Amino acid sequence: WTKHTWVRLGLAFWGWQILSTVWAYDTTRALQGGLIWGRFFLFGVALAYWILAGDERMQKRLFYLVTFYVCFLGLDALMQYIIRVDTFGNEMGGGTRLTGPFNKPIVGTAIVNTLFPVLLYAIHASLTTKWRLFYISICAAAMLAVFLSGERSALLLMILGLVLTVAVSVFQRSLSALKIFLPAVLFIIAGFFIVHKFDTSMGNFIKDRQVNSIAETISNFADSPYGLIWQDGLQIIKDHPLLGIGARNIRTYWCDMGKQVHFKENCPLHPHNQYLELTADFGIIGLAMYLTIIGSIFYCFGRNFALWRRDPIVIGIVITLIVRFWPLITQTSYLRSMSAFPLWLMVGWGMALLENYRRKQDIHANK
Repeated sequence: WTKHTWVRLGLAFWGWQILSTVWAYDTTRALQGGLIWGRFFLFGVALAYWILAGDERMQKRLFYLVTFYVCFLGLDALMQYIIRVDTFGNEMGGGTRLTGPFNKPIVGTAIVNTLFPVLLYAIHASLTTKWRLFYISICAAAMLAVFLSGERSALLLMILGLVLTVAVSVFQRSLSALKIFLPAVLFIIAGFFIVHKFDTSMGNFIKDRQVNSIAETISNFADSPYGLIWQDGLQIIKDHPLLGIGARNIRTYWCDMGKQVHFKENCPLHPHNQYLELTADFGIIGLAMYLTIIGSIFYCFGRNFALWRRDPIVIGIVITLIVRFWPLITQTSYLRSMSAFPLWLMVGWGMALLENYRRKQDIHANK
């Protein structure tokens, strides 16, 4: 498994995180952060080459599990929206934000992290009308939950993924698939108008949060809270460009050492952008290593494009990775479990499917 370039690059990046302990302000926090990141990466490697590769039954089980996950999150969040409490008794965050089964409002992000393999399967797989409607219904409910969640970044990333989904359908000349896809979008729009009619306060909140607030934040980003946090992140990079300040030392630098300059309402754990965080923690060297991992992963998919170009699950995984690595967005830390595990789940799953295609190609060539 170590012969794969993306694995070697990932192991090197893991080593660099641990090495950052040498120059970190808080060595204990840096050592902990550097060491434990490896479990995310090795999780992806394990899926790719130890668990899923060559086992089509296990791959199908994973797809059904992800489908159930997306379905449950969507329905649980919608239930919470309707009766203000979810399956586990969790109340809406702050009285207006959906949390679903989590203890904070991240259910929209959790859905976006896993939605697109199911959505592409629903649109492009060879299915009976009954089953296609079943999968489309799951995805429509999940997408409506993202819209109602109040998570602005999740909504924008979902829209990006939907644009890519439409582009794939056009590229593959599968315009008939859009006849199935568009009703799901109309379902989301109709859902909002229904909410607005029967619950004016929540309807106004969603409109203000998901439309007005997004437009205002984009037009005045530099002065918005996230813009100020980004400026503080850029200041760290300016002061420590080459090596950064060490793994998980941003909180130490801002809070314990009082180095916050622009955003002073509270003390964030990270700059809310993966590339700013990685550069602040590990310097330009660390960022370059991370970018080479991303480049190597996409190169693997690009090199084998002819093998998977008609596989809806792989297409959905690739769209998910494009969405996850999209740079101009505010997001939670990619170095922490809630965000990192879904990312490396997609990487490992996709690499396992590529490995299957390569093995089949080799068998065919030997015949």
